[in-house]
Amino acid sequence: MSSTHAETRRPGPPGRGAIRKPILSPASVALFLLFLGGTVLATIVPAGIAPPSDLDGTTLDQAWQAFGISVVGLLVMAVASGFLYARTKEIAMLILAIAPTTAGFVGAVVLLAMHGFASAYPNAY
Repeated sequence: MSSTHAETRRPGPPGRGAIRKPILSPASVALFLLFLGGTVLATIVPAGIAPPSDLDGTTLDQAWQAFGISVVGLLVMAVASGFLYARTKEIAMLILAIAPTTAGFVGAVVLLAMHGFASAYPNAY
């Protein structure tokens, strides 16, 4: 006996790209280490100059100095990850340029505003 209905075929899994093996070039490693150095410059150094918990002892000049150093560190981070994106054309490197630098800038502005308010109104706390 022959079958009268057509044989149904299930579709296979969608086509997948080849898995690429990561190749670490010395320039990419150096750029990533530069990015990490910018991260330290943008976060740890300003926190040492104008600690968030020391609102009474930090002057407004120290807060501006910490803000400036933080901005320089954020620029180093953005430039390093921008060069990484240009080298690799990986969207993750572009996200690495945008997300942490935006969050770091917002944090630096909050730190500056917090110390500015504390120096303008010393009896508020």
